[in-house]
Amino acid sequence: MKKKILIDAEMTEEKKPDNPYGLKISDISNEGIQIYWKKLAVADGYEVYRGYSAEGDFEKIFNANKRSIGTYRDKEFDKTQKSVWYKVRSYVKSKDGKFIYSEFTKTISADYIAELKLERETTYLYDGTSRKLKAIFGWE
Repeated sequence: MKKKILIDAEMTEEKKPDNPYGLKISDISNEGIQIYWKKLAVADGYEVYRGYSAEGDFEKIFNANKRSIGTYRDKEFDKTQKSVWYKVRSYVKSKDGKFIYSEFTKTISADYIAELKLERETTYLYDGTSRKLKAIFGWE
């Protein structure tokens, strides 16, 4: 218990919390893209950011305001984009109510391929470009 009290005291001195780690894509489906990160012992929450290129602009899409949350399913991404990029940072809230943020994780990407049903029950996969990918036979 003393360790916890000491850590809280250090946080009031505006020490940055540790970076989240273990960020990975855990699922890509029609329900969205699920990302996962390892939860930290000392964090009050996490912020998840999305972008459509590794070096482009990112927007905050989720605020996990509990340290027990280590996953997020993104259902609102632009499905016309081929790649979706994510990064996460943790934060602690000091006793005076100020948020102190960690550095961002490295960015990770997910390549989304939407499944489309056409007439005759032929299934094609669409990769975000103008090309159609037939399920087994290669590019059409």
